[in-house]
Amino acid sequence: MPEHRPRPAPLMSALSAPGELVVARTTVPTVPTVPTARTLYCCTGATTDHAGDVRRTVRAWTTALGLARDLTDDLVLAVYEALTNVVDHAYRGRPAGPMTLLSEFADAAVTTTVSDRGRWRSEGSAPEEHRGRGLPLIRALAATVDIDARSSGTTVHLQHPVSPAPGPPPAAR
Repeated sequence: MPEHRPRPAPLMSALSAPGELVVARTTVPTVPTVPTARTLYCCTGATTDHAGDVRRTVRAWTTALGLARDLTDDLVLAVYEALTNVVDHAYRGRPAGPMTLLSEFADAAVTTTVSDRGRWRSEGSAPEEHRGRGLPLIRALAATVDIDARSSGTTVHLQHPVSPAPGPPPAAR
């Protein structure tokens, strides 16, 4: 049975101002060259442009870690869908607030948390026309998905297992 690791503490208590992107806990004005750290932390305003910046940062980070392309593609798409849900739903009718991402590569998995201070529509409510496919897509792409929706914000936890890199072929007998 896999070991249960506690989830990271909520990210909202010590965030940068909306509009800043924080990577590896360093505030930068634009998307930086991503270090090969095993943890990626981003905080920015919940806008479409910023969601795209974070998506590109996540891709660069997973590539720098040497993760398999299929895993990277699934992880980046699932994360981008969660970010897009923040942009589209969390601050509806209000100015955009912060969205944060924390991704950690440890224990043969990448665990990602996307959070906001807004409110999404409930999963059971009727989808808007041509909408409502993000959460099913996220669930199809990640091994584990947990959504914690509260009046103070929504947090999405995703986990993607990482298979060990294939070793050299077995020696001929």
